[in-house]
Amino acid sequence: MKGIKITAMLLIICQAVIAQTKSVDKITTRKMEKLESTITMTDTQKASIESVVRQSAYKVVALRDSTAQGKKEIGKIRKEERAQIRELLTEEQRDQLKDAKQVQRKNREGQLKNNKERGTHREVLRAKRLEFDKILSEEEKSKIEEARALLPERSHKKEHVELTEAQKEERKTIRKTIAILLQPIIENHKTELDAIKAELPAKPARADKPATDRKGNRAEYFYHRFLLMK
Repeated sequence: MKGIKITAMLLIICQAVIAQTKSVDKITTRKMEKLESTITMTDTQKASIESVVRQSAYKVVALRDSTAQGKKEIGKIRKEERAQIRELLTEEQRDQLKDAKQVQRKNREGQLKNNKERGTHREVLRAKRLEFDKILSEEEKSKIEEARALLPERSHKKEHVELTEAQKEERKTIRKTIAILLQPIIENHKTELDAIKAELPAKPARADKPATDRKGNRAEYFYHRFLLMK
């Protein structure tokens, strides 16, 4: 029995070590790829910097689930890592790294501003949808609920690519059915819907998407999206 316990403990320790090594490998690979995409390094520099990053990663992983004091230590480790990497770079490489960080900072600031504006747009749209609900008949509300019930679960873009042709066709059929259910409501309230659309602040474009929507910014897309809002 004692031998079984020791074996089990050794197995747990081995699994923990393997998991830790995988985390360290992942952190090291990610940081090196990011660095290599910014500056060109010699093989000697790569080997030396990778060694610094790996040693730092081991320390960080060991402290990751620790107390607040441990988190402060992680900050010190990362600061020391950056200083060691700088020592291994040329002046030109340091300047390139500095310029890249400034660009990243500006991009983050722009994204934060964009997200805030998008949040404001959603709030305004939601408020208008609640107000619009007051002029709908019970039959129209029932049709909207019926259309909402048909909506497929949202899927990640990658998952959507992996849909079978049959599943894609099924979704097209669902969209057509939803359009048929909503069309009478759109026709009954087109004046109000167009007025709401005209009053809305311009929707900020996402960095990873064009300014127009997936249907070429057609009015129908707005009608459907607005009516199906909860």
